[in-house]
Amino acid sequence: MKRTTVLRILFTVFIVLFNCRQVVYSQENTIQISLLTYSPGNKLYSVFGHSAIRVKNNIKNTDEVYNYGTFDFNEPSFYFGFVRGKLIYKLSRLPFDIVLQQVKIENRSLIETPLNLSPYERSKIVRLLEVNYMPENREYLYDFFYNNCSSKIIDLISESVSDTLEFNQLIVPKKSYRKLLNDYLKERPWTDAGADLLMGFPADKRVRGTTISFLPDYLHLLLKNIRIKEEFGFQKSLAQSDIVHFNCHDQSSKPAIQPAIILWSLVLVLLISQVFGTYIPGFFRILEKSILVIFGFLGLIILLLWLLTDHYIFNFNTDLLWANPLLLVLAFMKDSVNQIKFRVILTYLVTLFVIAGIFTTIIVERNFNLTAVSVMTVIILVNRIYVYRKTDNDPFSHK
Repeated sequence: MKRTTVLRILFTVFIVLFNCRQVVYSQENTIQISLLTYSPGNKLYSVFGHSAIRVKNNIKNTDEVYNYGTFDFNEPSFYFGFVRGKLIYKLSRLPFDIVLQQVKIENRSLIETPLNLSPYERSKIVRLLEVNYMPENREYLYDFFYNNCSSKIIDLISESVSDTLEFNQLIVPKKSYRKLLNDYLKERPWTDAGADLLMGFPADKRVRGTTISFLPDYLHLLLKNIRIKEEFGFQKSLAQSDIVHFNCHDQSSKPAIQPAIILWSLVLVLLISQVFGTYIPGFFRILEKSILVIFGFLGLIILLLWLLTDHYIFNFNTDLLWANPLLLVLAFMKDSVNQIKFRVILTYLVTLFVIAGIFTTIIVERNFNLTAVSVMTVIILVNRIYVYRKTDNDPFSHK
C-alpha cells in the first residue's frame, strides 16, 4: 500500500513538472527576436543608418523595440560630453507600431531580420535586455567604432548563443574605417571633407572581424552570413529571410557647390596671382593672410581635439602637417627687420611640413579635395619665399 502511494506521488510530481516545462517552453517559443535595420536618414546623426532589436511576445501580447542609440540634446551635459569625448547614450524601449510610424515620417527604409534562435537563447536575450533597461543600467559610454547601437547588438547575440558562431571573413571589405564612412558620405561632400579633416590615424586602421558591425548595414550582412555550429557538427543559419516593412523614397542630391570646386578655384586664383600679383599686391596679400588664418585655425582645432579630449579617433592627425597652427604665426608676424629672418626660416619649416602633408594625404588615400588644400598652402608659402628672395631678405640665398 505504501509502495503504491509513493509511486502515485512520484507520478503526480512528474506530470506537474512535465506540464510546467511544456508551459515554459511554449512561452519561450512564442517569443520572436529580430534585428531591425534602418536605412540612412537625412539628419547628420542618422547618416550611417541604425539598428535595433524587436521583441515580439505573443503570450504577453507585446511588440517592443529596444534601441541602444538614444540620446537627448536637451540634457545639460550632452554638448560638454560630446566635446570631451564622453558621450552618454542609453537603451530605450518603444512599441513597434510607433517605431514604424517614425520611420515613415523620416522616410527611412526598415528591414526586419528574424533570428533563428533556440527558446533558451531567446529568453536569455530578453532577460539581458530587461536587465540593461533597468534605470541604473540604461546609460553607457558611447564609442562610434566599438560601442554603438549596432555593435551592442552583436555583443548581445554572442553572449546569448551558447554554440559557436562562424561567418565568412570575405564579407568584411578590405577597407579602413575612414573608407567605409566615406562610402556613406558621397552625397554629403562637405560633411565628408570635414570628417576627413578631423579624423586621425585610428580611422585609417583596417576593419577586421566582427568590428565591421559598427555600421548597421554591415551588421545586417554579418548576421545574414553567420552560421551556428551546434553539437555533432550540425550548422544552421542565424538569420531567417528579411521582411521589408517600408521602402523609402530616394531624395538624395548633392549640393550645387562642391568643396573641391571651391578649393581648386582658389588654387587657380593663387596661380594667377603669381603672374599678376605685382598689379594687385593689396588684394593678394589680403587673400594670402585670410587663407593662412583659416588653415592655421583649423590646425589649432585639430591639435586641441587631439590633446584635450578623449576622442581617440582624432589622435595622431597628420593633417596637422598642412593645417599647421604655425600658419597663424606667419599670418600675423610683422615685416620688421628684427623678425624678418626668423619669419623666413619659419616659412621654410612650415613649407617642409606642408609638402610632407601632401605625401601623407596621398599615401593614406584621403579625399582629393584635401590635397587641393595642401597644394594651395604650398603656393602661398612658395610665393612668400619668392618675395623674400626678391627683397634680399632670404638668409639662405647667396649674395
